[in-house]
Formats: sequence, structure tokens, C-alpha cells
Amino acid sequence: LYCTSDILCQAAFGQDFNFLEEGCTPSHKIHKQKQLLDLLQVHMNDVRYRMLFPWTTWSLRFFSRSINSFLSSRNKARFMAHDKINAYVREAVLERFSAMHRDPSCARCDLLDYTIMACTDPDDRGHWREAAALETVMANVTHFWIAGSETSANSVSWVLFFLSTRPYWFNKCRDQILDVINKNGSNISIQTLEQMTYLKAVILETHRTKPAAPIHYSVVGNKQGFWLRDKLIPQGAKIFCMSRFAVTEASDIYDKLSFCPQRWLEESGDLKKDLEVDPDLVFGAGPRVCLGKRMAEVEILVIVATFLRRFRRMALRVDDAEVKERMMLTMGPSRLSVSFS
Repeated sequence: LYCTSDILCQAAFGQDFNFLEEGCTPSHKIHKQKQLLDLLQVHMNDVRYRMLFPWTTWSLRFFSRSINSFLSSRNKARFMAHDKINAYVREAVLERFSAMHRDPSCARCDLLDYTIMACTDPDDRGHWREAAALETVMANVTHFWIAGSETSANSVSWVLFFLSTRPYWFNKCRDQILDVINKNGSNISIQTLEQMTYLKAVILETHRTKPAAPIHYSVVGNKQGFWLRDKLIPQGAKIFCMSRFAVTEASDIYDKLSFCPQRWLEESGDLKKDLEVDPDLVFGAGPRVCLGKRMAEVEILVIVATFLRRFRRMALRVDDAEVKERMMLTMGPSRLSVSFS
């Protein structure tokens, strides 16, 4: 989570928070940044808790005094974390808004500046185009940061789990990564990532078998609703889509319940163009597909490729049967512990 939060804060806010390297940042900034990450953990834990126990958000008059006290303390912590996260994002947005108003040429290539430019007058960056523009910018940046941090972290964790329990694929991926880097220079780039087909196949198969987001939620917005087979789904209906079921149990691909990256590869080692099943369902589909899809794909590739490049061995420190699926807001592995050498 620290790693993915670092990357997403850089992409969203244009700031390197250095969650992983405290020595690179002044102590007063470290405290603020660690506090922000702690608030994110409180927020995510609360979302998980409310998914399991939705009645905790109901009116408290139905419960005993002891239960009321417990629920009130949880709600107070939730509201406090939410308010502090909003306060930080608002401060960051207004700071960049003022800087761009003073000097429009100072715009950076991050999500915050792009959304500010989209929501302000191009001839005068000091004026929002509409009254709710500030809230729109805050919502986009916050959702990108919060939604992306944990999903990417869980995807990376599952990839490391499979590589640590399958030496054949670990070695295949590592050998190809080293070969690609030796031929193209020492840095990992978009061009070199495209040539890491074995790692991409492992990631695709991980998305299929252990998707970080196996369930998608949506609300029907069409006034006429829509027909699904012989049933009318009306406007306002809440839909939960089991995307994981569609690419495992419900699919007719070969050996569908096994982890088999080879299914995504041609005999030459190139990725197949005609896929048996769409692994990208983990990102949703259609007009509401995840806006951070490409960012997440590159992020996962870079993180795992960096691990494989630097370490010769990867091993699970617990029995693989002890690593269970932990499904809350996203699906991650529990009790996962991997050693590198």
C-alpha cells in the first residue's frame, strides 16, 4: 500500500510523498504524510466494515446503550478521517489553483492540474467555470487516489503470490525482463514493458483468477431502463456484476479454474491477439470502465518487473494453503508473506 500510494500521490497531486523513504523528506512533512496514510487506512477499513455490517449506519435508537456507544465511536472516527482527508485535498487543490492563476505556465502533468484546467476558464485560471467545479476537482482527485491505492496494491500482492509459488514462471519472467533491459538500456520504460510478454501473461491470469475487484456496482441511469433477456431492469435499479464468475466458472475456456498464464501466449511467446476471455473485466467495461485502467496496468508491471530485476529468488514464507482471499471493498490475500533474495 505504501508503494502504490507513493505512485498515485505523485500522479494525482504532483507530489512525491516518499512513504517508503522517510529519510528523504523533512520530519514535519513525514508526520503529515504518515498521518494522511493512516487516515486512508481508517477510511478503507470503515468502508469494509460497513459492507459487512450495513446496519451500523442505521438509526442508533434501536440498539442498546453499550452498542450505541461502540457504533458512535466508530462513526466519529469515520467522520473525522473523512473530514481530514477532504481538508487536505481541498488545501492541495486551492494551492494549485492559486499558483496557476498567478502563472498559467506553471501547469504540471498530473491529474490535479489537468482537472483544474478542465474546470477553469482558459483565459482566466482564477475563475471556475461552474459553482460546483471545486468539489468536482476534489472528488476526481480523491477517488483516483483512494480507489487506486488499494486495488493496485492487492493486484501486486496476488502477482507476487503466484510468482513465489511457481518458480517456472518466476524464472521465465525474470529471464525475459533481464534480456529486454540488456538490449534496450538500463531503465524500465513503456517500450520495454511492452516486450515483457511473460510477465503480462502472468498479470492477465492473475486478474482472471484473483481479481482485486471481482464485483462491480452500478445504478441504472437510463430513463427507460433496459431489458436483460426477458426481464426489464428499471431506472434506479442497483446492479452488482459478478465479473469474476464470468471469467472463471461461467466461461468455457480450457482448464478454467487453474492458474495458466500460457493461455494468453502464442507458441512464439507473443501475447495472443484473439483472447478466449476478457481479463479486463476487473476494470469494468463500457462507458463506465475504470479511468485509471492504463495507469494501473503500467504501475503493476513496473513494480513487479522491478522486483524480478533486483532479486534472483522469491519464496512464500507460509504454506500456500494459509493464504486466503480476504474480500472487503477489494479482494486481497490474507497472511501473505514473501521473502526475496
